[in-house]
Amino acid sequence: MGFSFRKSIKIGKNTRINFSKTGGIGISTGVKGARVSMNKKGVRTTLGVGGLQYRKDYNFKSTARKKEIPKDIVMYTLPEGVYIPKVPAKITNWTIGSIVLVIAGFVFIPVLLLAVPSLLFTLGIMATNKEFKSSYLTQRAIQLYKTGNFELSKKYCIKAIKKFENNNSAKTLLKHLEASH
Repeated sequence: MGFSFRKSIKIGKNTRINFSKTGGIGISTGVKGARVSMNKKGVRTTLGVGGLQYRKDYNFKSTARKKEIPKDIVMYTLPEGVYIPKVPAKITNWTIGSIVLVIAGFVFIPVLLLAVPSLLFTLGIMATNKEFKSSYLTQRAIQLYKTGNFELSKKYCIKAIKKFENNNSAKTLLKHLEASH
């Protein structure tokens, strides 16, 4: 019979931080019969009543989720000077902060009073930020270009440039599309 090690610290009414013998750390929250656990491998949801239990795992490193590209589809490489734009740092920071507040809200309920306005503010920034919208449109144009849908890619490039004129990636892709397709 093998030995196992399990150590957890309770941090709130229904939340625990779990430590494994290999140095892994996870967080688990829920009530009797329903629990959500998260560690470096992924997320597990568990629902149970009596002796009957349903468990679903969502692995972060799952290869099963990756879709294989059919062999009859040609993937085009991006022209030089075209890069996939990043989300503006302001939006990334607000999103991470909001997520942290929501998680902290499960531990200490009054923190949820800060989390909800923070989430709404983040969504407002996303809805009104022209650079964010342009970044999304450029990413879509690049996806369409890679799969060979050049006409629709052109339309997305034009929309991206209209939203944010300093979008050099969309400008470069549009010049390439107009020159070659």
